[in-house]
Amino acid sequence: MTGDALGYINRCMEKIRILYQYLYWSKDLNNNFWVGEYIESETMDEDGKLQSVFILTGTSTSSMISLETEKEKIRSYFGKYGKTDILPNGSGIAVSYASSVPIRTDEEGIYRLQVNLNVTEWRDE
Repeated sequence: MTGDALGYINRCMEKIRILYQYLYWSKDLNNNFWVGEYIESETMDEDGKLQSVFILTGTSTSSMISLETEKEKIRSYFGKYGKTDILPNGSGIAVSYASSVPIRTDEEGIYRLQVNLNVTEWRDE
C-alpha cells in the first residue's frame, strides 16, 4: 500500500468525521477512536495492480452501539462498490467496505470492533 493510499484513507476518515490514526493512537483518548493497518497481497498480474485489506480497529469506552453507529458511517461512505479516485502520484484507487467483526475484550467498559476495507491501487510502473 502506498503512502498516497494511506493519505487517501486518512482524508476519507476526516471527511466522515471519524477519529482515526494509522498504526497506533497517539492523541488524547476519546470515547471512540479508530486505528488502521493493512495486509498487502502480492499480485501475479502485470497490470500494476496492488491489492490490500485495510483493517480499521475501533475502540470505545462508551458502548459497542457507538462503534456500530460509526461502522455504518464507514460502510455507507465506502459502500459495496467502493469509492474511486486518482491519487497525487497518478495511481488509481478503489476502496470498498468488505466486512466487520466485533473483537472480544477482557476489560470491562472497553469495546472493540474491526472493519475491513478492500483497497485496490493501479500503478503505472
